[in-house]
Amino acid sequence: MDDLRIGDSGKRLEWDLTSNQDVEKVSGWAGSVTHDEAEERLQGKSMGTYVIRSGDETSALSVDQLMQGNHRVIQHYLLVVKGEEEKVEEHLILHTSQGWLMYSDEPNLNSYRPSHSLPELLSGLDPTQYQPLGT
Repeated sequence: MDDLRIGDSGKRLEWDLTSNQDVEKVSGWAGSVTHDEAEERLQGKSMGTYVIRSGDETSALSVDQLMQGNHRVIQHYLLVVKGEEEKVEEHLILHTSQGWLMYSDEPNLNSYRPSHSLPELLSGLDPTQYQPLGT
């Protein structure tokens, strides 16, 4: 069980991480690479190609605030997408006990409709515009 104490209240949250999908098996998984390494992997690839990487210290700061505000344990990953003119965009993927979601700057996580799995979440991406690296 994951055990987390939130803020000054010391409220204890638990979530069985064994229910977490094996992210490493998802197409486009790049592991614990840095932003720069992900960008290098996408160099020269077509627009919409993506990799999924582990969250980093920068994204963890935002996720810590979301955990405190929503009183739940959150795992996070980053979807790194090749954009126009060799630029890349990063999108925050969150995994909570309620499911998987693509964060879009709405801090109330109850306003999202989570997917049951990461592949289900990714299947919502337009396949004519997005494809994992290596496919």
